[in-house]
Order: sequence, then C-alpha cells, then structure tokens
Amino acid sequence: MRRLLILCLLVGCASAMPWSQGLTSYWRGEGTTLDASGNGNTGTAYDVGYTTAALGQGFSVTQAESIVIPTPAIPLHGPFTVAVWVKYTQITNYIPLYCQYCAGDSNRFFFSVLYTHCIRFQIGGSGFDSDAKDSIPLGSWRHITVVRETNDSMRIYISGCLVKSRKGVAGVKQGYARIAAAPGLELAPFSAIIDEVAVWSRALSVRDIRRVMMGMSPIE
Repeated sequence: MRRLLILCLLVGCASAMPWSQGLTSYWRGEGTTLDASGNGNTGTAYDVGYTTAALGQGFSVTQAESIVIPTPAIPLHGPFTVAVWVKYTQITNYIPLYCQYCAGDSNRFFFSVLYTHCIRFQIGGSGFDSDAKDSIPLGSWRHITVVRETNDSMRIYISGCLVKSRKGVAGVKQGYARIAAAPGLELAPFSAIIDEVAVWSRALSVRDIRRVMMGMSPIE
C-alpha cells in the first residue's frame, strides 16, 4: 500500500518537462546491448552474460567483461544524469558502473562502487565518495544515480535519496563510453549485475530520479 501511494504521488506530481527529454541512451540489458532510447548508442558486449535482474534481465559482469559504446553518450561539459541498478556479490577494489573517457587522456568521467561499499563519482581529477553510513551491502539491489548540474555541482543519490554533493567541478573532454569498465585503471576481481543503465544530457530532479527508481520507463 505504501509503495502504491508513493507511486501515485510521483505520477500525480510529475514535472512539466517531458519524461524522455534529454534521454541520450538507455541500455535495459534484456539479452542485448541495444540502446532503447532510439539514439543509436548500441554497445558491443565482450563476454557479458545476462541474468535475472532488478527489472527483467540485466548485465552479468566481472572484471574481464564489459560493454563498449563507440559514440559518446553524453556531453561532459554540461549537465547530465546517469542512473543504474546494481547488485554485487564480490568486490576486491572497485566495480566501475559507467565511464566515459578519451584514449590516452587522464580526463574521464566515471562512477563506481568502491571496496568500502561506498559510491565514487569522479570527473577529471576531481571526485568524491558517499559516506560509510550510505554503504551498498553485498547481495542487495540498490538504485544509484549521479547528477552534474549546470553550475558544475555534483550529486550522488542512492535509492532516490541524496546522500552526498559537491560543488566546483569543471567538465572534461568528450570520449567513448563503457559499462562495467574504466580503461586505464587496474581492476581487481569483482562480480556484479548491472541493470537499466540510463543516461540524460540534463540534470534530473529528485522527483524524476524516484520515478526511474520505481520502475517507470523513460521511453513509455
């Protein structure tokens, strides 16, 4: 009943901005790397598996597996939002959830789950982590969202709640994108399921972030 009430409130208070506005990529993981946004950012899977996930199927990944998207999914000089579902059963160092980078360039955007079970959000050489009190437990699904505002501030949401923010971060160069990989950074063994990876070229409101978390598709 409580879940239904929350959903009704979210639908009834929907923002005036069209739900799909700014959606650049949407990888659902339903047995394929197809970009469901219709923008053609379909990726190439390298040894990635598929399994039951938060919503339908999702990507089953380890440190030796990733999805490469050949075209930049978001402009890194402006606002953006990236949202994913994640559940992991093994972590040694960190689990990269989503990354954009330029080959041979240390400037990159990525966010990941750390061995401390916190979330790291980094743009270029500047990044920060969520607090220990907001750690992600092994074997449990969590909805993670990172947002970069027009004023360069950065925010981390876990399960629809703002847990950490930071200001004063400049944009970085455009580049290729990967799911479950961060080129140039050494990976240690991990095992995870990543699901419903969605990217917007705008900063989503907390209301919209919660709509995503409740399973409302941005393309329906």
